[in-house]
Amino acid sequence: ERARIALRGSVCAAAFLCSSAHATPPTHSNKQAAAATPWDQANRARAAFEAQPTGTHTRVGYTHILDAYRAIYHDNPRDRHAPDAIFAVAELLAVQGRELEDEKALHAAVGQYEFLRSQYPTSPLREPALLAEARIDRDDLADEKAAHERYALLIKESPRSESGRVAKTELAAVKSTLPTHRE
Repeated sequence: ERARIALRGSVCAAAFLCSSAHATPPTHSNKQAAAATPWDQANRARAAFEAQPTGTHTRVGYTHILDAYRAIYHDNPRDRHAPDAIFAVAELLAVQGRELEDEKALHAAVGQYEFLRSQYPTSPLREPALLAEARIDRDDLADEKAAHERYALLIKESPRSESGRVAKTELAAVKSTLPTHRE
């Protein structure tokens, strides 16, 4: 009986050694992938997604990438990448709206930019977010009035910034298309 138990133990040990000999040893890239932050993972997923030809993207594909970025600020709003993740979500929603001709996604993009500006008012992404909102209103939603309001707000809040200077130029173009009201 003892011999049989010893033999069984030897067989199990040999099987374990053989199986671990064929297992994939940890490599630098495996360790790097395991140590990657959610921000790094989302950026890699986005890069792979954007490497696919335009016109081949699906709503499901966009959702996968959007959720990766959303997890960053939902899990930890104080994460140093939270404002960047919100900005990335807004950018991707705008691209999704254009590519899939989805007006709802374009409105959602504007909402994300507004969320960024309200929740992270000291973020350096605040001005580019407001400028992006105005451009979506003007170029994608054909809402010249909303674009005018956003450009004017950007000029008022940041007249000397690069975004403020761009807004002045773009506001002049918007003003030329708005109907004049005579009372």
